[in-house]
Amino acid sequence: MEKSKRKQKRQSWPWWAKLGLAFFILVVIGGAAYFAFTLWAVNDVFRDTNFEWQGDEARSKAEELLDVTLPEQATDFRMHYTSWLDWFASIRFEIPAEVGTEWVSQMCFDELQHNPGLSYIWPNDSLSWWQPEQAQDYLSGACGNDPYYRILIDQTDPDHWIVYISANTT
Repeated sequence: MEKSKRKQKRQSWPWWAKLGLAFFILVVIGGAAYFAFTLWAVNDVFRDTNFEWQGDEARSKAEELLDVTLPEQATDFRMHYTSWLDWFASIRFEIPAEVGTEWVSQMCFDELQHNPGLSYIWPNDSLSWWQPEQAQDYLSGACGNDPYYRILIDQTDPDHWIVYISANTT
């Protein structure tokens, strides 16, 4: 009779099951905390990483980024800059051919190829002014290591060039 009055002891889980459950809960809570922190940190720190400039502001930003002085005769400047861990820039301007020849010779582009395909320049469909694929006659090349520069010079109008430069770090 005494046995029936005594509460029966419930069988406890084995130690390895408790440890496994604790580990699972820790992973779920840790993963949720990591996701929330990353989302907050990325949005807080890196939210303003896409910039687009035109005119004189684009010219000065391009000169600063490329560490070069662009000819005074260059016009219609456009620049798009994006970054997170690395940066990427798309720069476009127009230049008279006689001035452009001298300017290109001062840049790091050793030998430009005539109409090699668009392998040297990256497409960017989100920019209406970025249209290197419309060039019918062009020179292109690349140089640098970090940053890396690609250039496409649209010579469809032999007297007036449209220059496209993309630059990025890795």
